[in-house]
Amino acid sequence: MATIDTGGYRAALRVVQAMLERSADAASFARAGVELLPRLVAS
Repeated sequence: MATIDTGGYRAALRVVQAMLERSADAASFARAGVELLPRLVAS
C-alpha cells in the first residue's frame, strides 16, 4: 500500500478547494470532481 506525504495531502486539499470554488450545488461539485480527478490521481 502506498503512503501519502505532506505534499500529497496539500495537493489533495487544493483539488477539493478548486472543486468547492467551481460548485454551486451537489451536481456542479460532482462535475468539478470528475474534471479535476486527473490532478488528484497519480498516473
